[in-house]
Amino acid sequence: MTRFIFLVLVTLCCSGSVLASITVIDDTGQAIVLENPAKNIVILSPGLTEITYAAGGHTFIKGVVSFSDYPEQAKSIERIGRYNSLDLEKILSLQPDLIIAWNSGNPSHQIEQLKKLGLTVYISEPRDFMDIPSTITRLGQLMATEATAQKVADDFIQQFNALKQLYSQHTSRNNGKRT
Repeated sequence: MTRFIFLVLVTLCCSGSVLASITVIDDTGQAIVLENPAKNIVILSPGLTEITYAAGGHTFIKGVVSFSDYPEQAKSIERIGRYNSLDLEKILSLQPDLIIAWNSGNPSHQIEQLKKLGLTVYISEPRDFMDIPSTITRLGQLMATEATAQKVADDFIQQFNALKQLYSQHTSRNNGKRT
């Protein structure tokens, strides 16, 4: 019997029938689970469009909200409404496997509608600068672009720390007065 179970597991694993799911926790504490990396993404915030690009997701973004204009390539992506007024029909027509939403900016009733329709919604709400690298790495996990996302997150942290150190030295040289 043990040999039979072993053969079934080997067969399933080798045939690709058993896939490891991807799980990350969004900024609301909700577990976001994908069976496969996200390859068809809709983004509901201009800032999150930029972060998704940074995380290596440029080829996976299929829909964005108005004012998603950075990087330049984002201007050519289909618009699905404004951050505060989403076109749910257009979003559904894009058949996203992941929606990246902005907790305090998007209408909560529309986000709930998307969830009730069975769509996977990752909710982001960076509260300070140091939340951004974590968002980048989590999105990288969801898209299977971890190496790119980690490098960008590490660079962000390094540049942030360098600026922090530079300005702390500048403040201390001026007797605590900002100039």
